Amino acid sequence: AQCVYRNYRACKKRAKIKQKLVLIDRNNNRLPVETDCSNCFSIIRSQKPLYLLDAAEEISRMNFYGYRLIFTDEEADEVRHILKQCSVTQSKAVDSFSKYYTHGHFRRGVK
Repeated sequence: AQCVYRNYRACKKRAKIKQKLVLIDRNNNRLPVETDCSNCFSIIRSQKPLYLLDAAEEISRMNFYGYRLIFTDEEADEVRHILKQCSVTQSKAVDSFSKYYTHGHFRRGVK
């Protein structure tokens, strides 16, 4: 996204002050905004983690070369738990995932 902070107030590139901005969507979900001032853009994150292990079989049929796991603010124990689930190919253990989660655009696609 363009720099949300710059569009909201003013560019903070020179200030070098780490400030937090949160957007609230139509469902009243809080979306933390990360800014990359060196490249003038923002990353708008969902508070719900993306979880696709329950679709592991469907994803494996897509024949991807590799997969990437990106962790943002998870605790070390939570990362270990997720990595352990990922090591089990046919994981159906959705109920063992401690937080509420989203499938993102995986099933509904992008318009």
